[in-house]
Amino acid sequence: MSDVKPDTDSELDEWLGQERPSPVRMTPEEEAEQHAHYLARVREWRKGSVWAAREAQLYDDRSFLSVTSFARLTGVSRSTVDRWRRADRVVALPTGRGHRYPRDQLDEANQLPRGLDQVIGILGNGYLTWLWLGRTRYSLRGISPLEALRAGTRQAVMDDAIATANGAIF
Repeated sequence: MSDVKPDTDSELDEWLGQERPSPVRMTPEEEAEQHAHYLARVREWRKGSVWAAREAQLYDDRSFLSVTSFARLTGVSRSTVDRWRRADRVVALPTGRGHRYPRDQLDEANQLPRGLDQVIGILGNGYLTWLWLGRTRYSLRGISPLEALRAGTRQAVMDDAIATANGAIF
């Protein structure tokens, strides 16, 4: 295996996948040693510029908000935002220090678009859903699902989310 660090997410997945402990039966000591090696490789990759840039963006309050900032912006309490997260009504990205809330999920009036909770219910809450919401989709006439939700085209977004959940091309 090459020691060159990956440039894209798919290469990262492949690179990390090759380093995972194999399902072959091992002693607990061998398993712990192999897992430690895997974690060391992940830590090594996280030092790279691509990961650092993505991690820095996640902590940039212009794009991803803390629970306090998100609550202030939406005009609700922190506990309400936490309830929304637990009920999958808002996109919340887990970090080592809690969750960050993408600013772009709010409209100009700082409201969540109708249907966002249904999308999260179909696709789950996290990074992949957030990526899916922001990418333009052919099935939505070249706009992103988030833009389609804001425009009130909920049924088309739900149909696309169900197709994605059932294995359609992301």
